[in-house]
Amino acid sequence: MLEFSGIVLLAKKNHWDLVFNLLGENIQRAAELTDKEVVYLIKQNRDLLVKRYNKNGVIVVDNLETVNNDQYLDVNWTSEHYGEIGRNAVAKIVADSLRKIYPKEYVDISK
Repeated sequence: MLEFSGIVLLAKKNHWDLVFNLLGENIQRAAELTDKEVVYLIKQNRDLLVKRYNKNGVIVVDNLETVNNDQYLDVNWTSEHYGEIGRNAVAKIVADSLRKIYPKEYVDISK
């Protein structure tokens, strides 16, 4: 977490808006491949990161559980490589989060 905290300090020093994007993981597959405690730890780590960096004024986009199991391309691991539907879902959530910083520039192309 020290690297992320360094990024937060650098952004504050330079008056940059900062957005962290937590990539999606195939939580359903992780539960199949490992003990349920591993999934619990993944979610707890997510909660810790979101709380820590939101408190520091950083927008944290939580895409951990955004993508459905059937969108993941790697079937032997919980990789963040997923198909077009999953990528579009993640992109929409990131774009909606960026709207908070750039409301005038936001354009919803899904309509």
